[in-house]
Amino acid sequence: MLKKINLIIAIAAVITLSGCDKKAAKQQAEMNPKYHNLPVDVQADLQSQVDASGFDASNSINGSMQQLSESQSQETLDQLETANETGEANATIFREAKEALGESSAAGPDGGNLACAWMVNKILERSVGFKVDGDSTSRMDTEFQALVSSGKAEKIDVADSRPGDIILSPTGAKVGHVGIIGESNEVYSNSSSAAEWKQNFTVDRWTSYYQGSRNLPVNIYRIVS
Repeated sequence: MLKKINLIIAIAAVITLSGCDKKAAKQQAEMNPKYHNLPVDVQADLQSQVDASGFDASNSINGSMQQLSESQSQETLDQLETANETGEANATIFREAKEALGESSAAGPDGGNLACAWMVNKILERSVGFKVDGDSTSRMDTEFQALVSSGKAEKIDVADSRPGDIILSPTGAKVGHVGIIGESNEVYSNSSSAAEWKQNFTVDRWTSYYQGSRNLPVNIYRIVS
């Protein structure tokens, strides 16, 4: 049994190093290891080592990764549900934003090309029951400031952000963007090119691009009930 466990660990290490999409890793710091992406001869060699025990390396590795992902998501939700007891709406916003991944924004402004605020508003309406006025980032930012003044939202330091917070860089001299923070520093937002709600940023990349390259502020807002 111990030998099998060690073999699983070794296979996972090989897959992690060999099966990642290098372009995606460079652009989004993501890794997507898949047993079936390995060269055929490598698959055959790995499988031959476990055939005697009837162990399926492909299903076991990919199944374990799925279980890990689900476990991390549940842990995030559990932590946010605890926070919700103090009046914060992060858990419901995060859950709705994650479930919306892949949703089309083609019905939004300019066929989805200018639908970032529109999509965030849809998710907020479904999760906490109201929209933050306006389908533009600048109007949305103004409304969030009013919500902060009324005690219905808080402005959060970037370093203290967590899943369910709204990340907003209002349009100024250059076009801005708005999204919702997910787990592991990810950001979900509308993709203009795809007209689809996606995980397409991290908080660090967002800050580097919108603050560093476009000289726009990065505002984090947390809605409270």
